[in-house]
Amino acid sequence: MSDIHFTPKHIAKDCIEYFKPTGRILDPCRGEGVFFDNLPKGTEWCELTMGRDFMEWEEPVDWIMSNPPYSCFRAWLRHSMKIADNIVYFLPVFKVTNSCQVWDDSRKFGGIKSLRIYIRAGIPWQRGRPLCAAHWQRGWDGGIDISYYSPAISG
Repeated sequence: MSDIHFTPKHIAKDCIEYFKPTGRILDPCRGEGVFFDNLPKGTEWCELTMGRDFMEWEEPVDWIMSNPPYSCFRAWLRHSMKIADNIVYFLPVFKVTNSCQVWDDSRKFGGIKSLRIYIRAGIPWQRGRPLCAAHWQRGWDGGIDISYYSPAISG
């Protein structure tokens, strides 16, 4: 199974508009630039295929926003929690909810502040799975806000 799942531009733009990242921002999986090209000017980036390995990034940032690799998600999230105050990852909902270790890591960091749910959102590789933009925030001790991306729903 490939670890490369390109995010459609309309989804990246919605994530950015919804969460409104500010300060020092990092896109750790630049890929073809769908998040990076739409984030504020001055956003930092990593991309393994371009010689910048996110797992070697150590500088603190205010926000991380991207579509992470799923095969190593827990290690990826843990590294993100070391360097960022806010993390927004676009991924299948089950990657956020199916592991007690992810929940434990989330609570140690702060918590999941919000989930933006994407169903029937025009994503070719979605294959019936609900996707989300999950926002973790350092020190968060409140509930989880849930919102929905609302395209025209058919069928």
